[in-house]
Amino acid sequence: GGSDYSGPSSDKFGEYTYVGEDAEGEPYWQKTSTEYFLYTISGYWIIGTDITTTSGFWGSSTGVSNDPTEASNWMVHDGSAWIEQSDVLVTCVDAQPSPLPTTSLPTTTALPTREGVSTGP
Repeated sequence: GGSDYSGPSSDKFGEYTYVGEDAEGEPYWQKTSTEYFLYTISGYWIIGTDITTTSGFWGSSTGVSNDPTEASNWMVHDGSAWIEQSDVLVTCVDAQPSPLPTTSLPTTTALPTREGVSTGP
């Protein structure tokens, strides 16, 4: 199936490759050929351009794990407010030798889990 979501920050969807760990020892990923990162900070999963801040484009309120596929309640920031996107989720597409797999961010309506959280500018 394809993506049914075409709203704010839909360009942030795609495949994110595991980069390594940040200064706090938390894992993070980067979307190919972009400056977009998927990372966890302060109990949130974020998709943004700065792994040291909770400001971003997508965010999840459940960053309790170091595995982004376990994140839920993803929301997108439309420039003025957070909007819940219940059909968005992170899935694993390719296992790697590293402790955590490559992660992609497709939207799907087939799964009830939620995904995508970030804050606006």
